[in-house]
Amino acid sequence: MLPSHARLYNKLVNEMLESLTIQQLAIAEGVAKGWTNALIAQDLKIATQTVKNELNRIYDNLGLRNRVDLAAFMLKGAK
Repeated sequence: MLPSHARLYNKLVNEMLESLTIQQLAIAEGVAKGWTNALIAQDLKIATQTVKNELNRIYDNLGLRNRVDLAAFMLKGAK
C-alpha cells in the first residue's frame, strides 16, 4: 500500500472503531486475543449472553460476519 493509502485506511479503521462503545471495544479486543466468550465475560464481569449480544452488534456495526473477521479486523487496525 502506498503511504497515502495506508493513512486513509488507518483513518477509516479508526473511525469504525470509534463507532463502538467502550464495552464493545473491550469485547473486540478479547476476541483479537483469542479469548472465548466466557473468558471475555469473566474479565469484564458481565454475562456470557451479553458478550454474545454485543458481538452481534459489533458485527453489524463493522459489517463483519463472524469472530474470525473481527479478530482479523482488530489485528489490522492495531498497526
